[in-house]
Amino acid sequence: MDGIKIGIETSSKITRMGYMEENRIVEISMGAYHRHSEYIIEIWRMLEEHIKDKKIEFIAISEGPGYFTSLRAGFSFAKALWFKKKVDFVGVNTLDALAYPFLKENNNLVAFIEIKKDKVFWKKFVDGKEVEFKMGKTEDVPLEKDFLYVGKDIDIEEKVKKCYPLEVPSIESIISIGELLYEQGKFIDMEKKEPLYFYTPSYVKSFNQES
Repeated sequence: MDGIKIGIETSSKITRMGYMEENRIVEISMGAYHRHSEYIIEIWRMLEEHIKDKKIEFIAISEGPGYFTSLRAGFSFAKALWFKKKVDFVGVNTLDALAYPFLKENNNLVAFIEIKKDKVFWKKFVDGKEVEFKMGKTEDVPLEKDFLYVGKDIDIEEKVKKCYPLEVPSIESIISIGELLYEQGKFIDMEKKEPLYFYTPSYVKSFNQES
């Protein structure tokens, strides 16, 4: 593919954006909860100094699950960028991006994101393929022998043998997954697309019934 690939990540408390050009990755991160709207514009201004004359192949955005305010800020910026640039967008699941760099050597893995003190979203991968995607209490997360766990939650970390405490996926992971989706033609309509928040109505209803 020609041109550069851009990645946007605002699913957590960190605002992160960057681009890939050939094998070179540039990534900028700023952290402070509820300041994504401010930081994402500042980061974009920094990146524009490097990419203003370059062709953008596609933009990959972390579509959730994640915090409502964080994702809303990211998608609001992305929609404005889409209207201006008219470039193709692909949406990357946050848990897929967390798991991505580890699945090469750990086919059996559980990636998770903390929602609140005792609640998480998780994805379970067996032989490198997703077999489960759920939301629930930390005690509901499957504890599998010899699995690698990727995510940050004290209760889970204390119960499992191997855990890599990663809270935010890298831009490289988001863009790498984005490349696969782009090649498959799995674009998203940024005019209508909404992110996957932690508390979508269907998840809330399901969680309340199970609790």
